Amino acid sequence: MGAYPNEHVVEQVTGVSELTTQSGELENGIRHIESFDCCLGMFQGFANTHHCALIVLQSRERTELKREIETHTFGTFRGSI
Repeated sequence: MGAYPNEHVVEQVTGVSELTTQSGELENGIRHIESFDCCLGMFQGFANTHHCALIVLQSRERTELKREIETHTFGTFRGSI
C-alpha cells in the first residue's frame, strides 16, 4: 500500500463533506423560515389589534351618531310641544 488514500475513500469523504455542508445550509434555511413564521405571527397579532381598534372606533362613532340623532329628534319634538 502506498501513502496515497484509496480513491473510493476520497470520494466517500468528499460526499460526507458535501452532505454536511448541505445539512448546515438546510438548518440555516429552517431557522430563516422559523424566524419568518414568528414575524408573520407578530404581524397577525398587529392586524388583529388594529381590527379590534377599528371595531371599537366604529362602535364609538355609531354611539355618538345615535346620541346626536336622539338629541336632535327629541329636541325637535320638545320644541313642537
